[in-house]
Amino acid sequence: MTGYARRSKPTAPGHRPGREAETPRRTTRKRKQPDSNQNAEPTQFDEVEPEPQVEDVPDRGELLIGMDYGTKRLAIAMRLKLPGAENAYSDIRVMFWNDTDYFSPQLLAWDNKGAFCWGWEVVEGLKIGTIEAGTEISLLKLLLDKQHQNSSMAARVLKKLKERGHTLDSLLEAHLGPIWKAAIQHAKESSVTKGYTLEQVENMTYRLLMGVPQMWSPAATHRMTEAAHRAGIKYVTVVPEPQCAAAYYAANVKDHPRELKKDDGVLVADLGGGTADITSLQCESEGSDGAEVLFKTVCPPIGALAGSEFVNEACLTYVESQAAADDDHGSFEALCVEHLKISAAAGELQVNTQFESIKKEFVSGEEQPKRITIGNNDGETWSCTLKSTVIAGFFDQVIDRIEGCIDKQITDSVKVLNSFVITIPGGFGQSKYLLKRLKKKYPNVIVQGPGHDQVGVYQPVAVGILERFKDVSMELGWPSEWSWLVGRIEAYDEALHPDAKRNPELIEVDEIDGETRNVYDRVAFLRFAGYGQAFEEEEWHQYYIYKDQEEIPQQIYFTKSDQIKTHGPILAKGFSAFSKDAELHPDIEPWGGECKFPVPDMKALNFKLKTTGENVKAYEVWYRLQLTGKGSNIDVVFQMALPGSKLYSNKKFKPTDVKLTEGTVKNLVMKSHSPIMRVAPS
Repeated sequence: MTGYARRSKPTAPGHRPGREAETPRRTTRKRKQPDSNQNAEPTQFDEVEPEPQVEDVPDRGELLIGMDYGTKRLAIAMRLKLPGAENAYSDIRVMFWNDTDYFSPQLLAWDNKGAFCWGWEVVEGLKIGTIEAGTEISLLKLLLDKQHQNSSMAARVLKKLKERGHTLDSLLEAHLGPIWKAAIQHAKESSVTKGYTLEQVENMTYRLLMGVPQMWSPAATHRMTEAAHRAGIKYVTVVPEPQCAAAYYAANVKDHPRELKKDDGVLVADLGGGTADITSLQCESEGSDGAEVLFKTVCPPIGALAGSEFVNEACLTYVESQAAADDDHGSFEALCVEHLKISAAAGELQVNTQFESIKKEFVSGEEQPKRITIGNNDGETWSCTLKSTVIAGFFDQVIDRIEGCIDKQITDSVKVLNSFVITIPGGFGQSKYLLKRLKKKYPNVIVQGPGHDQVGVYQPVAVGILERFKDVSMELGWPSEWSWLVGRIEAYDEALHPDAKRNPELIEVDEIDGETRNVYDRVAFLRFAGYGQAFEEEEWHQYYIYKDQEEIPQQIYFTKSDQIKTHGPILAKGFSAFSKDAELHPDIEPWGGECKFPVPDMKALNFKLKTTGENVKAYEVWYRLQLTGKGSNIDVVFQMALPGSKLYSNKKFKPTDVKLTEGTVKNLVMKSHSPIMRVAPS
């Protein structure tokens, strides 16, 4: 609604409980979430119980579990917040998944009996044949970020999910549940809980601190958080991975000649299996603070599909081309199926397994040729020679993209930072060839990969999460281009809605009064009122709540684009979100599922039931939404004006002129999470 509030004759709240009063719907269908793009699956969530405030948790000790949920590898570290002692913590322990491995491969599959398997179970199942090669799912994390959803790799992952009848959300839930149980069980059996009885450990509060890429949008992060809640993890806090890697670095150079000084910079190039997540951070306090150094994000983080998996992809493409050039076979699939009597997927698995060993040790384009061999159980084989110059080419096309991202970060931040180091957590950082190229490209900068203690021999992100947030107040700073918004139905105005003027099908006549013409799903921003304050809608909206209604649903959206304008369309396609062909604007994505606010005791608040135009009894309310940042959390607030406010009078007024005091509003709070923790305001 725009301009003055319209006082219509009594109208029904619409055919859907709780619709805005002057904007009735024609259908009883549940509002569906329009696709954010054609290749991504619709977002579907079950709402979760809000997380209690920390102060509501009894002081019986906390088990803090730091999780690095990577694209190709999963790592976990843990420590105890000791009961009965303020700011007392145990040492950090890295979880080993077997005798030698501090990570679990990010592989998911169903075995021949239909049992769900993950991690090393999948590796073993592929080896012994209880899992069919090619059915395993990897790179699941690529589906979470909007800018990666349309990649060819993400499309293959999505295809496998659909073949199994799963969605991204259901599989994340299925995966996070057993991971969490395994971590809790490990904690009970390891030295991290030494000195405590089993009863004491079981009575502790278990809290997950989950690392997420800083380049991710809040929508992707929120989706991951909701999956964790549905998996049974009650207390979840999300943490930006580059912040944790920088904290790990700061802790390990404390009292060292390389100790960070105020205004020094750390460029974190988190190079994993699928993505490169690159962030420039400025030291806001002295390096003697170690892991508790306060870092400020200097410029917007940048990310790219430039992980080690793309080097493997280049190798596989080359091997397939060599098989196709072989006159005896004509294609890689024919080589595998007709000659070796194995599936093409099994052949691909052999290529990737062998190339992983070659890739890690490869140093330059001057080494001896390497050989990839594919075979079957009868001893029949086929081989392909990889010259060192060819292998270097596999790397170069990926490293070029990484260097492009680093160059942009340096260009954007060099005027702010006194000096900086490049620290490279993530599995791809173990590549000797990658490090050699980066050191040659940046000769005047310290470049350190995972082989250095200061970067993290084991898991800098999982450990850094626990180092950084053990006893530090968490501040919040928002990138200026980020915006949260909601969809509103507005009375048609040809000046405000030029797209509807060009396309009259977007305009609908109000079925109740036969006069008002409405346009649906228009952008209304939840604006940021300043650092440490709240996002809120400027205007108040009229709403009806049915007598027996229990929840008030509200969908919030997110955008990074500065081209989205107030009153503009949320949809790129479709009459409204009810349309069968509804599709979100490409720069807009849902911020989780609908927030569902519990309806308070309306009688106790002195609201009176009214009879609407369709003889339906409902409460008339005026409301607006707020987003309030508090450290790592966002409180989503449904702010309801109480009876007696002039919002309920028959006088014309501008809703933006109405300022309500604390005693004249009722706040319904739904807690959620933000991906930014302990970042200085920028």
